[in-house]
Amino acid sequence: LSFPEPPQGRPYVIACFVQSMDGIISYSDVAGREGGYEIAGGSQHDPLFVGMLRAITGARLFGGGTLRKESHGVGTPEDIFPGGSEMFVRQRAKLGFSPEILSVLVTEQAEIPLSAKIFHTPRVRSLIYTVPEGVEKLTRIQQHPSATVHSVSRENLAGDILKDLAVRHGIRLLLI
Repeated sequence: LSFPEPPQGRPYVIACFVQSMDGIISYSDVAGREGGYEIAGGSQHDPLFVGMLRAITGARLFGGGTLRKESHGVGTPEDIFPGGSEMFVRQRAKLGFSPEILSVLVTEQAEIPLSAKIFHTPRVRSLIYTVPEGVEKLTRIQQHPSATVHSVSRENLAGDILKDLAVRHGIRLLLI
């Protein structure tokens, strides 16, 4: 799988989600069934596919609500498919990526659980993008060794984040 160079100042964005025949992507109103696993019908191939996508992209982007609901996960390829750990590491090395995983968290409310596993997993580094008011709420996280907080404007939130990821962090492929 290869991609040409992305346009100047932004990465390619790859969306990965499952959808039922009638358009449902989550049973968000049913406790314990919020994730895509239920929609995918428990497919054995889905975790491998998602793990490969996580391995070949430079970063994974998700929102604060996802982190609050799934604070036990870390977003690494082997987190979703443990049996592929060695394969994922080899693939990342082949692509010139470090073994370190970059998690990109976007939050306007800045309600981040510091107990979330991504902040306590050695190979995971987190970039947190929030609006200026959110930066003040995240002063405790700013002192965390694996997390960096960035302020972005509300007016061009997505554009500013994509540009920063490409220019400052060298991200060519972003998984959402």
